[in-house]
Amino acid sequence: MENSENIEKAKEAIGRVVKISFKELRNTITQEDLDLRSQIASNLLDEYNSGELFQVLVDKYTLAYEKVSSATVSNINDVVSST
Repeated sequence: MENSENIEKAKEAIGRVVKISFKELRNTITQEDLDLRSQIASNLLDEYNSGELFQVLVDKYTLAYEKVSSATVSNINDVVSST
């Protein structure tokens, strides 16, 4: 890599804005939390059914929402509870 490329990459890195946020750790799940997660899942499914690539959606929702992740399971009951 040439010096000019290194300089450009350094300029790009320095010019970026860093966002840090702190949130209080919660020990309970409210109905509002469950409703929000249900809406997120519904929106994600709609986007997937409209043809969006699954990995694109995983990346988008992982970045946009706290603690949203993907996994492979053999039984949906392993990750869903009827609370």
